[in-house]
Amino acid sequence: MASNFPFFDIFLILGFLELQFMKFKIIFITLLIFFIPRCLGDKLIIKYVEQVAEVDFAYSMYNSSMKRCKKTSSNELLLKLNEVDFVLRRKTGYSLLEFIEVYGNRMSTKKLIEGIYSEIQTRNNKCSDIRLKLLTDYFLQTAGNVLISFSKMNTIFSLPAVTRIETDVRKIFHQKINSLKQIPIVEIKSLASALETGLYKYSLGYFLKVSIKVNQSIHLYRHIKNKLKSPMSYYSLAKALENISKKSSFENYLTAGKLNSNDAQLWLGNYFACKKDFKNMYVWLDKVKVKKANLVIDLINEIDEYGEPLNCIDGWPN
Repeated sequence: MASNFPFFDIFLILGFLELQFMKFKIIFITLLIFFIPRCLGDKLIIKYVEQVAEVDFAYSMYNSSMKRCKKTSSNELLLKLNEVDFVLRRKTGYSLLEFIEVYGNRMSTKKLIEGIYSEIQTRNNKCSDIRLKLLTDYFLQTAGNVLISFSKMNTIFSLPAVTRIETDVRKIFHQKINSLKQIPIVEIKSLASALETGLYKYSLGYFLKVSIKVNQSIHLYRHIKNKLKSPMSYYSLAKALENISKKSSFENYLTAGKLNSNDAQLWLGNYFACKKDFKNMYVWLDKVKVKKANLVIDLINEIDEYGEPLNCIDGWPN
């Protein structure tokens, strides 16, 4: 019977989830050691397996409840799930789903989750908002902790390469571009760069040639800038805009410089030197004379010898 005290129920559910996760992780790791080659079973792989198992368990619990309660996953949760997937691809060469399919066991996971779900629903009211929020928060906290762990772990190169179909990856690429609300900023940067250069890095060791679409790339950089309002986001947008609108490009460089982007401050010093506005040139170069001393010295030497920086084309740093 469910308790009349929701917070007491929360502690019961959390404790139950933690206990079941320990069982789940043992199954996951046992399967890994059984199925992968002996030479690959090193400590780093086991660490990745443990982290993936945590995410898989938390998301499977959440997803099972959402489906049974006919609810839609929030963008916040999908964004965090996609961030885990992105980092895992860059660190191991495997997407989250690929990693689970190769080194996990979907049938065992499904049966375990169904058992846990039934137990929780027996003890608690079905589909109450507080319990769905609990599972949401449980996943978000788990995924956040996993991302912190990933950041401290080395890239792993010893896993067998994944065989992929190019058209499938291309489809994923376009799906991501059309669903930005569910894509982490770090991956949107990667997508913007791909549209700018024509080369998409899907995962560690896997690259895909894509069409260069400068305007679409700028749209993504602008999306990042609107989200972050950070010095680097203004600087990246400014660089992307250079061949489209020098006026808008300069405005974004100026904003980035005022927000203390050293790269933007150096660029502004270079820009004013190209305009032979040496007063403003020194204002900006003075801000980076310590952190970018060698570049500032080179710029001043070029001006002393040639009257302007060597990269000036029609009054614009090239």
